[in-house]
Amino acid sequence: MNTITTTLNFSGLTCEACAKLLKRRLEKIEGISEANVSEEGTANITSSKELDLNEISESIKDTDYKLIN
Repeated sequence: MNTITTTLNFSGLTCEACAKLLKRRLEKIEGISEANVSEEGTANITSSKELDLNEISESIKDTDYKLIN
């Protein structure tokens, strides 16, 4: 299976707990197998398909985080 690695940037993260919450949200999205999120808001995402940025934004709309790519 081919995998795609993508780096996205998010605003609103302030601590390790924020990074863990965003990681959990991202990994619930179909096709994403792994998300490594830093406290600074950088997420390295491994997926089996191209990422849908609208779907990612929708999955975090009830948080203080925003996709800034």
